[in-house]
Amino acid sequence: MTTATALPAASGGDPESITAFTGWSGNGTLLTDRTLEIPTTNNVSANRTTDQRSVLGALDAAATLGGFNYTVREEEWGPFIYSIGGIQYDETTGDAWFFMVNNMTAAVNAGAYLLQDGDLVTFWYGPEDSTPGIADYVVTFRASIPEWIPVTLTPGLFSITATNSGIEYTVDRLTPLGALDAAGTPYTVDDSYYQEYGSLFIDSIQERENAGASGWMYQVNDIVPPVGPNTYTLDDGDEVVFYWSESMESTPASSDQVVPIRVSLG
Repeated sequence: MTTATALPAASGGDPESITAFTGWSGNGTLLTDRTLEIPTTNNVSANRTTDQRSVLGALDAAATLGGFNYTVREEEWGPFIYSIGGIQYDETTGDAWFFMVNNMTAAVNAGAYLLQDGDLVTFWYGPEDSTPGIADYVVTFRASIPEWIPVTLTPGLFSITATNSGIEYTVDRLTPLGALDAAGTPYTVDDSYYQEYGSLFIDSIQERENAGASGWMYQVNDIVPPVGPNTYTLDDGDEVVFYWSESMESTPASSDQVVPIRVSLG
């Protein structure tokens, strides 16, 4: 399955247009069994497909979170990170972008190294014998890689009470809300807009409650449905991802808390 989170960051704009980039540090989520396509600057007719859990996938997630761009060249030995945030490989001095995982250098390229949950990836710019500690430009990304929760849903109904009103609602099992309920993950719902839209909204998951513009969103097969999680009908094999969002532009990759669920219909 392909996601497109890389494309705006990887292809967005002239690297020279970003002049104030000094680095970035943050956390994000990478999902297993997902791939993404990275445009390569020296072969624009063919994108590179990479595992989202790779170091290259971590760079893509960091770029999405940090709002900076990056470019990749395809070489015989694999992908070469040509620039990050407009800071590009210097053919005269040989200064380039390097990476390490958990403070250890890697023997494979950024597209081949697969990360584990909790791994810390560090990118830095400098000569071949440089280290992050003396680099002027450093990007760090702490990867969260949650396991998919398998659930089997059968036709039927279940009841849930909205915490804000105390009203009980009957919900179809074959919905994202039904999948969340079947996953056994603690959650609560809000019915503030039920009369207007017929939708229940997730108020909290794992005791993390919505606050202001931040809150819980969900995707089905990488798409944000235009309806509440109690009304969307799921099909066999659908992948439902609930994730904490800081804004409507948030994605699972930019979230620090994700609940990924794989659905089978029984």
